[in-house]
Amino acid sequence: MAGINAIELLREQQLDFIQRIKYSCLLDCQIPGKNSEITFISEKSKIKQISKFSYSMCNKYQSKDREEKYFNYRNNFIGKLGEEAVKNRLTNFITGVDYTIKNEGDGKVDFTFAFDSSPGGIQVKTRKVDFTFAFDSSPGGIQVKTRKGTYDTVKWSITEKEIEANTFLVCMFIEKNVKNKEAENKQTENKEAEYKNTSAGFKITSAGFLPMDLIKKEHKIELIKNNGKIEFTIYDLLYISGLNAYLKKLYDLQVEKLLEI
Repeated sequence: MAGINAIELLREQQLDFIQRIKYSCLLDCQIPGKNSEITFISEKSKIKQISKFSYSMCNKYQSKDREEKYFNYRNNFIGKLGEEAVKNRLTNFITGVDYTIKNEGDGKVDFTFAFDSSPGGIQVKTRKVDFTFAFDSSPGGIQVKTRKGTYDTVKWSITEKEIEANTFLVCMFIEKNVKNKEAENKQTENKEAEYKNTSAGFKITSAGFLPMDLIKKEHKIELIKNNGKIEFTIYDLLYISGLNAYLKKLYDLQVEKLLEI
């Protein structure tokens, strides 16, 4: 078994995962904290909470144009869906999703680990850091980007600043809108209704992840050519279950360090 490369194994698993997406044959484990390729957010009270937050964010930034308001609402809604999915998968490491509307912003931290007081963390969508590591005393974390689209067309972009601020990039996607049946029947012009009280809920797919060190190593020239920004497709990512293994190893190493003191 000598010479086996863990990165290459995760890339092979990713190719198998992509093939299974084509046949809608994905790992579905809705037990919090366990690995799953898809996560469902269907609780009505949770969807209402996300919708209320998204409206509040529109009001905060005083969106007046109808299309702009919808764009901001949708992006905030999708962002919170991504956060909820991350919370569901990493529930043993992080605290709850923060729905507080803060006048001065979120301080670049949306989630923290229950027993961490250090900077650094996990980023969801556009903010620099959204979660912090409970087992790491140095800056760093996981950036989660959630996009809407099909697996073979969606792209996730990241900047050099975001790479430096985090330890991992996690990519997720929502393939299509799940419309409110009442809104659909009435053919309402209120686009925000697409994201409200749906009985079916929303399916978020975990597309994969990348360690920031690997991005720096393999895409240094691209970052320079593209002014510190790079895009990834699902074919560029590592299989998502590898993230759990990374985090568990980091946690174990930190525990060992504490025991040595």
